[in-house]
Amino acid sequence: MTTPTTPTLPTIHLDGTSAVALYEQAVAACRALRAALDAVSEAAPNARDYYVIDSRAFRKATQEHDAIHDALRVAIAHFEAHAERAADVAIAAEAADAADVARFGRRP
Repeated sequence: MTTPTTPTLPTIHLDGTSAVALYEQAVAACRALRAALDAVSEAAPNARDYYVIDSRAFRKATQEHDAIHDALRVAIAHFEAHAERAADVAIAAEAADAADVARFGRRP
């Protein structure tokens, strides 16, 4: 099984990619990876396709398939963390803008 790690998340700042763009990219990656996960699930090994090889072939094929499945889940979690970070920054920026408007009647 692939062990998930804590992803290195970007620092969102004025000279970098916007929080909204980073969020959209991460969500698109998640969607694609979930579609891949569905396709991989549909392509799971079936014992009747392996028993003619030897008694261990199906178990090996299943372990290989499970490893691919797990790697996709780790990748999904990685991009979900990116999307969450970008969303948090975007929400905080929007709240700060709203506070400035309430305080100054406009953005400073």
